[in-house]
Amino acid sequence: MYEFFDEDFESLDSCPWDDASVDEATFLYQDDMGCEIVRCSRCGVVYAKRRLNQNGLPKYWGDYLSRVHTHDPATVDKRNKMYEIDYAFSHQYVSSGRVLDVGCGNGSFMGVYERHGYDVYGVEYGKEAADTAGKTHSVLYGVFDEMNFGDERFDLIIFRGVLQYVPNPKTYLSKAVSILNNNNSTKTGGGACSSQHSPMCNL
Repeated sequence: MYEFFDEDFESLDSCPWDDASVDEATFLYQDDMGCEIVRCSRCGVVYAKRRLNQNGLPKYWGDYLSRVHTHDPATVDKRNKMYEIDYAFSHQYVSSGRVLDVGCGNGSFMGVYERHGYDVYGVEYGKEAADTAGKTHSVLYGVFDEMNFGDERFDLIIFRGVLQYVPNPKTYLSKAVSILNNNNSTKTGGGACSSQHSPMCNL
């Protein structure tokens, strides 16, 4: 685990979702990194007033795979069961096609879709995880909303446990919409976007 310094953080003046002033937000608690967690008075989004910046984020996510994601075998087993549940939900709406898993980790969730015949791709910000997933899947390493997908389009884009961590969630969602298929590839008549998240919100 890296040591973090003041230059690894940034302070927000407004809510990352609707730009309401941080001075109007309601204080909830302080996390273990000393960051105040608040709730926006306008939209209700929970976010950190002080958060990791472009210096701190690579430090935190660089070894997240081994440090947290796969550290406890019991947790890994539970997560694999959750993957099956999440797959079953999305399969109701997108029963085949091209899947993009943003924040794909080591590729385990992508593997579920691949076993069911989907064409899978991944994006991962953590270097260790991207290298691991890239051994068995097609994975891009970097920041999703800065990537150029050209003419590539997807039938399902997954943000599983991702949106609560990104600095600009609206930008991520706009990017996703721009690369979703619009050719009636799903049961709902177009692309689909799925997001499952954990209770901890680190916007």
